[in-house]
Amino acid sequence: LRSGHSDDAALLALPFQENIRIGRALDRPSSGPVLVAIRPHSVKLEPVGGSLPQGVVEAVHHTGDIIEYQVRIGESSVRSFVLNPLAISPGDRVAVRLDPAGFVVLSE
Repeated sequence: LRSGHSDDAALLALPFQENIRIGRALDRPSSGPVLVAIRPHSVKLEPVGGSLPQGVVEAVHHTGDIIEYQVRIGESSVRSFVLNPLAISPGDRVAVRLDPAGFVVLSE
């Protein structure tokens, strides 16, 4: 985590994606290692392409109205909850878009 930007935001570096801008409204330290929880609704899956991190779908779970996708990105894993099923199966490569509004940043 790095602070000191003119808008008082900070940049967060995840193991698989760097420089995600987060606001100062979050209760977090100003710099150093942190633990980040990402709400599954804030993880969007897209076709591979562009500069987004890419991962491999490990599992798909149907739980009522919500479909849960488990995606491996390097040594990390994220979950994505979606209301409308995507044409994605285990083993498929996907791009992962993260919405920083769904981050919860904690002290390490």
